[in-house]
Amino acid sequence: MVHGGNIPNCYVNSNIRHSEIIARRRNFGKLSARAPESVVDMDRFWKNPVWLQLAFTRPARIGIRWHPSNTGTFMPFPHLKNNEGRPLDQVQLTGMLMSCVIGIFPSERSRKQPVTIDLCLYLDTRRAAHSANIHDTIDYAGAVKEISFILDHCEFQLIETAVEAVCRHFLLTYQSHHALPMVDAIMVRISKPSALTHGIVPAVQIMRRRDDYQSTPVKSHSHELYAIHMAQDSALHLLATNDATPISVREHVAAAAAVLPIGRWILNEHPVKSRMPIALTGETQHFISGSTAALPGARLLLIQSQP
Repeated sequence: MVHGGNIPNCYVNSNIRHSEIIARRRNFGKLSARAPESVVDMDRFWKNPVWLQLAFTRPARIGIRWHPSNTGTFMPFPHLKNNEGRPLDQVQLTGMLMSCVIGIFPSERSRKQPVTIDLCLYLDTRRAAHSANIHDTIDYAGAVKEISFILDHCEFQLIETAVEAVCRHFLLTYQSHHALPMVDAIMVRISKPSALTHGIVPAVQIMRRRDDYQSTPVKSHSHELYAIHMAQDSALHLLATNDATPISVREHVAAAAAVLPIGRWILNEHPVKSRMPIALTGETQHFISGSTAALPGARLLLIQSQP
């Protein structure tokens, strides 16, 4: 065990979480890593899992204060209009810190690394403002769980693939016929704060509109299967059902590895929580929609599979 050092009273630049880190001198007692001694040592800070975890879980404990700049984002999100010329409303989710397998080097393929995500969804929120019903707008916690599922279960080689997968999910899944609010456009930015040295943070930011994507479903009498995202390193499918017919996911997606139920579902006669990831085992697992005319809502299965 190494005795922790003191963080100096210095001003350290970092793009992580769209913030500037202000570090101040403080004695930390015994820690498993020494505090960064200078701006250059911030590279060592982001590579060290102990300090990285403490920075975001207990920043006050190690003397770090996050100082958001302006709106707390890298950029103000641009204003967009719909096809009728009306400005679209924005639902923003910024500063999300997650981890995933992303990169092309062997060291990046063998472990997860931290990434930050900023997202802006463009839609019409007037109905939700009038009804005060969460089903008429974006469920923030649900959206974060969906992003976490995509990043946690897919193993991307490029940031470009990751941001494209997130965009495709929200624009193809969030449709009125899926009992979810219609998303007209999306902007996503993903960065890898620990990928490079000298404080350099690589990031990819893209904007997509609903018209940019088309996915023709494979239909049956009880469900529709959409190919949400298909790439060399990752694949996502969406299964939407309209009744309570039992569904065996692997009968429709043979290489399915994990499922994220959206809405009310029953798995092997037991209710499952909405947006709770489920790993598929070798056993046959039957999903049954728990939504009815009296309890309407989304009846979707987001499926991650091997490409």
